[in-house]
Amino acid sequence: MISDLKLMVKRSPPMRLYLRRRISQTGFWFVDVPRTGSTSLRAELGEHFGSIHGKLDVDDRSFAKKALIPHHQTAMQVRDLIGARDWEALFTFSFVRNPWSRSLSFYHFIQKRYPVLRSWTLNEYLEHVKLARESGVSDIELFRYRPFVMSALEFVSDDSGALLVDEVYKFEDRAAAMKIIADRLCMTKADYIHFQAATAVDRHYSEAFDDTGRRLVEKMFGEEIERFRYRFGGP
Repeated sequence: MISDLKLMVKRSPPMRLYLRRRISQTGFWFVDVPRTGSTSLRAELGEHFGSIHGKLDVDDRSFAKKALIPHHQTAMQVRDLIGARDWEALFTFSFVRNPWSRSLSFYHFIQKRYPVLRSWTLNEYLEHVKLARESGVSDIELFRYRPFVMSALEFVSDDSGALLVDEVYKFEDRAAAMKIIADRLCMTKADYIHFQAATAVDRHYSEAFDDTGRRLVEKMFGEEIERFRYRFGGP
């Protein structure tokens, strides 16, 4: 998907101008980090603001929108598409999530979506993510899709680590954050669509990790853990 955006605008310069205009008209951009409730929010944004902010791949097809921009694009990619000047004029925001909780959510997500991987343990999944992040290659197609192995920090920052979005909200504080977002975007209702949840809510994520798994996540996402002040066992 990442390359699709580049290819799309390369083949059609008028499309690039059209996308810039459509984004600027709405006045905002949401950087949709996987496994942070991003699909539900993009569905809501699509309902309110049309296909420029919608998503096609959703569980409830009544909320599907033919997205004009592929999902899970980084802040840097969209900024490069519309230009730094237009980007700075937007209200830009995203959600991040405790990396241990997010990793566990990804693990359950791929087990639901890819039956062939259901025999994997959590640590086996984490080892594949680690290998894909370090080498950029994988013998499994799923892990060649970069958004599935990237940290949330990599979605919202530039190559130097500087944040490119105005606001970074935490998944753990979603209800309060959604009220702020709804008010800022003048949405009449918000946080009413919830689907594609993958992790059981009656069990704390920390119970799924042994010491090896805990350290794997810490090693892969240490910078993000420090930047957003997460800790193992915390929210």
